[in-house]
Amino acid sequence: MSLTHAGPAVGTARVCSALLRVPAETVKWHMKNVFEKLNVNSRFEGVQSAFGIQPGAD
Repeated sequence: MSLTHAGPAVGTARVCSALLRVPAETVKWHMKNVFEKLNVNSRFEGVQSAFGIQPGAD
């Protein structure tokens, strides 16, 4: 899974059922780990970070 699939408009249930066919808790666990590594708190901030935008910047 990439952050493209995890953008702020895509819910965990949709990621699980349509793309990965894994339990929602699995996706949530991995996303939590990604957030920690990127030092962000949300999917939105994670996508910003991936595109080189400072999280929280306008």
